[in-house]
Amino acid sequence: MSKKQGLRRVKQSKEAKVVGADTTHIKVKGKDVVVGIVVEADNGMVIDIEVLEDETSQTIKSWLIPILKEVKAEVIVTDDADSFKEVADSLEVHHQVCLRHIENITEFVEKMRVSNIPPPPEGVKVSREGFIEDLERLDEIVRVLPEDGEDILEEMYFRYCKAPSPSKGKKASPWYKMRNRILHLWQNWRRIVCHRTILGVPQTNNVSERAIGWGIKERYRTTKGYKNPSCAVNVSYLTQWLIQGGGLMPIVAQ
Repeated sequence: MSKKQGLRRVKQSKEAKVVGADTTHIKVKGKDVVVGIVVEADNGMVIDIEVLEDETSQTIKSWLIPILKEVKAEVIVTDDADSFKEVADSLEVHHQVCLRHIENITEFVEKMRVSNIPPPPEGVKVSREGFIEDLERLDEIVRVLPEDGEDILEEMYFRYCKAPSPSKGKKASPWYKMRNRILHLWQNWRRIVCHRTILGVPQTNNVSERAIGWGIKERYRTTKGYKNPSCAVNVSYLTQWLIQGGGLMPIVAQ
């Protein structure tokens, strides 16, 4: 990982209230390398591109927290990874989880609709018919994001909370899977609807994903991989600078 003198930006600005952050993978001499990117959420301007040791929580926090402090970020938009949640919670900033990452709930609902639902386990106060009704309710919550969604999820969770976890070597029951899906949504509800309470917060992290696609992956797709990590960062900055119309020349990694 290269050392930096301040933040390397395509175009300089002092603060960024809402930022998007994400990671991606590239090949450097045939080896998998993690690259992190931070952008201004309202205009897509790149704040930082950095080669990371890995995607562990500690690495993500060591990389991202100083950047968020420097730009005085108030909101961070990311995917559903726990490491980003830890960053937001550590700094006590608002956090929007990309809504694309809760679309798997719809897939879960569709799969459960055609599954053979066994009788409810002991302690679960829902019939098989009630299970199907709750599936429909869960699907609606994800699509509509109702104002009382957090309360509905809380109520639903306590109907399933005693569903037993699978024993070693066994598959989780539909009841346990339902419990976990509801719990995940309930625990992350405020991150899911952050865009409704704070003006200017996007619902998705498309801005970071576009920066990765255009500024990092596009050049990478035309080569057999980068020769070294610094080359990956510098080429990505230059590509993003050209995409965004030039201006101040980006500071490159040493």
